[in-house]
Amino acid sequence: MSDITAAVILRIDPDRIASDLDRVLALALPSFERFVSADAFAEIVFVVPPEDVAAVARAVRRRVSGPHRVIDEQTLVPHLAGSDAGWRKQQIIKLALPAAIATPWILVLDADVVATREIDEELLLPGGRAIWQREPVAAHPGWWEASAAVLGLDWRFPGDAQVFGVTPALLHRDALVGLQQRVQESQPAQHWTRSLLAVHGWTEYSLYWSHVVDRSLHDALYADSPRHLYDLQASVWVAEDLAAPGFGDELRRAFDPHALHCFYVFQSNLEQPLDDTVRLLRPWIGPGRRIRAGERIRWMRHRVRRHLRYRIAALRRRPGATT
Repeated sequence: MSDITAAVILRIDPDRIASDLDRVLALALPSFERFVSADAFAEIVFVVPPEDVAAVARAVRRRVSGPHRVIDEQTLVPHLAGSDAGWRKQQIIKLALPAAIATPWILVLDADVVATREIDEELLLPGGRAIWQREPVAAHPGWWEASAAVLGLDWRFPGDAQVFGVTPALLHRDALVGLQQRVQESQPAQHWTRSLLAVHGWTEYSLYWSHVVDRSLHDALYADSPRHLYDLQASVWVAEDLAAPGFGDELRRAFDPHALHCFYVFQSNLEQPLDDTVRLLRPWIGPGRRIRAGERIRWMRHRVRRHLRYRIAALRRRPGATT
């Protein structure tokens, strides 16, 4: 059995035209079917809010042939039940994954992640050590300062240090448990999840990597390899990336079967119909699911409403305008 469990964190947001579940069904799962070997993961775990469990379970049952589970996020973070912490709650969920996963490694994914080449366990864990995504401390210095404060570190990463990137990410289960215990011991009067919720500025990966390095675990757990998890340059982070010169060449490079990366990120917050994204990636990942017929109409209505809001706001800002 594989040493890796894939964990997909998602929710069905009724206010979004295309939800995380829509994107997983249309993009992520077709790419996994196309590129990920059947024995790469021990299982795929979908972590969702309690109100989404039934709908996600029905949807993925038809699309995932291998071992998989859909679990209520409250089983991971019961102390945060009912919290509206948003992004920070999602980060804590990732740190809490060992409560539901027993494999040594956890590959954290979300609805934006697409596989780009043939992937098996050896590719992700060469020689038993994980590949990882590097980025400079200078890209987000505040994350690392805040995490050092949370952990009570008396050292800081140098400004030119290469540190852990964002999702997708391979996390070591025992290291996560050690991080949980460390935060718990620093604030024994309350559960570690509540302690983190009370502090701002940190991220799940800056906390995790700071702990791993401070405990001198990085060389034992992570490979010194040029291979990395995702293509930072070719991935689509903002809408302007789609119109950039050479975008087509970047996209073809992203799906090069000999490339050093394994995944591609296509951000879900772009003002673009999911149907357009599916058509764009179809040559590489296959057809995906059939997009609902009314999606384009809903996008048109959304853009008209947004345009009207901007126009009304501009008129109200004019000198002499009344509210």
